[in-house]
Amino acid sequence: MLLILKKKLLKLDGTQAIKGNLDMGDHTITGIRGSSSDNAALTVGASKSLYLPISGIRGMLGDLNISRFTILNIKPFVENESAKPAQDNDVINFGYFSNQRALLKTLINDVGKAALNRKKPRPMLSPINMGINFITNVKEPLPSNSNYAATVNFVNKTVSNNNTTISALIDKNIKESEDLNIKGNNEENVFSFVMDNDMFKEDDSDITKVRKV
Repeated sequence: MLLILKKKLLKLDGTQAIKGNLDMGDHTITGIRGSSSDNAALTVGASKSLYLPISGIRGMLGDLNISRFTILNIKPFVENESAKPAQDNDVINFGYFSNQRALLKTLINDVGKAALNRKKPRPMLSPINMGINFITNVKEPLPSNSNYAATVNFVNKTVSNNNTTISALIDKNIKESEDLNIKGNNEENVFSFVMDNDMFKEDDSDITKVRKV
C-alpha cells in the first residue's frame, strides 16, 4: 500500500518527473528560481524584464530588428506645435507623407526660390564667401558690360591690346611732332629760332621773310 502511494506522489527532491498536467486549482506557483535555461519556468517579473509590454509602459533597451518586415497599424501622425519638441521623435506613417505632399511641394518650391535660380537668377542679398575656392567658366564680358566679372586672361588680353593701341598712338604723335618740328621738352623749335634771330638773308632768292606768326 505504501509502495503504491509513493508511485502516485511527486518527490520533493525532483528525482521523479511528473506524468500529467498539474492542476493548481486557481492557485499561484511561487518561489520559482531564476534560470537562463530555455525549458526552465519563468516568473512574471522575469518576463517583464525580457519582453516589451503591450501597454507600452516600458521603453526598448536595444534596437528593434524588423527582419525586412513591415510595421503595420501605426497611429496617424497629427502635427501639434504645442507638443514639440517631444513630438519630433514620433513615428510617421507613409499616409502622412501622401497627405502632406502638396505642402511639401510648396516648401520645396520656397527653398528653390530662396536659392540661386539657374535661368533667371535673382540678385544676391549678401556677399558670397568662396572659402578660398575659385569661380570658373566665367563668360567674357562685352565692352559695354563694365560691371561684369572677367577672367584673368580677359584682363591680360585687354591690357595688352590697350598697350598696343596706346603705343601706336604715341608713335604716331611722335612722328607728327617730328614732321611738324614742334618744340619738345628737350628740343629747340628751329623755326622759332630762325625767326627770332633774323637769320634769313636778303640775298636768298628762294626764301623771303614776310613776318613771324
